[in-house]
Amino acid sequence: MSKWWRQLRLELKLIFSNRFFLVLPVLFGAWMLYSLMNVPDYKPYNLMINIYDFHKLGHTMSLGAAMLLGILLVRRDSNPTTYDWLGSWPVPPFILVSAKFVAGFLYLSTFTLVMAAVFIGVGYYRGLTWSHMAGALAQYMLQYEWAYAVTLALAMFLAAAIRLRIVYLIGFCAWMFGTYFMDIFF
Repeated sequence: MSKWWRQLRLELKLIFSNRFFLVLPVLFGAWMLYSLMNVPDYKPYNLMINIYDFHKLGHTMSLGAAMLLGILLVRRDSNPTTYDWLGSWPVPPFILVSAKFVAGFLYLSTFTLVMAAVFIGVGYYRGLTWSHMAGALAQYMLQYEWAYAVTLALAMFLAAAIRLRIVYLIGFCAWMFGTYFMDIFF
């Protein structure tokens, strides 16, 4: 079990030391705060309707980060230049994959925490009570976490199955089809 914890710490360190991934939850929260606080005059101000409008685009865009993260987590260790020593790594493949998945999921959970913090903050600022926000918040948090888990697993599977760089294009197409076009069909 100590090997798994060491691998998890390594994966978390590699994710959170990347400036691009470090700034994404902050930008997501700022975008959400801006869109909830600056509602156009032609729209009535209803927090539940406005948060739903934000999630239609904001959550979809954050799933793109989940797809990219999943592909990068696997491709980082499977590149031909670094793969030669990976076979001698004294960690079983299950530990590598599960630690990568848990690290990616913990990172993606920061998006959910940022969304919840902004939602609660704006809700209290607008005078909503906790009982009005709790049901919607629980639904959105569950939806976020479930979508991040499925997208991360799909991205890691694609990166493991397709070793070439074309996996980025295939991942992009999977993200677009899975988020934008599924609403049309279902």
